[in-house]
Amino acid sequence: MNAISLLALANQNNVRITAKNGKLIIKGENQAVQIILATLREHKEIILSYLKQYQQETAYRDMYQERAAQYEYEAKMPQNEAERLAYQETLTSFIENIHPLTHAQFEKIIFQPIMH
Repeated sequence: MNAISLLALANQNNVRITAKNGKLIIKGENQAVQIILATLREHKEIILSYLKQYQQETAYRDMYQERAAQYEYEAKMPQNEAERLAYQETLTSFIENIHPLTHAQFEKIIFQPIMH
């Protein structure tokens, strides 16, 4: 089973699953939870991985939308300029989280003379 079908199974049984600190948080009526608990335990890592990815995607989407709105409405920028700046900031944050170099380390790598 994949994560989406596991979460759909939980939803069909009125069971809600979230993740916190590497653990599944399972809420629902005791009888409903007991019906699917063994399956959820068996596929715990798949569910945790999916929920972590979903949370990260949601965080980046929210960051982009919030920044674009701030630039457009608070800074009174044209929409396309606000969205461009928000995109750049969100992409920078994404890259820093994937490969957390400091700004100085990044510049050293980029601007280092090429050795022949």
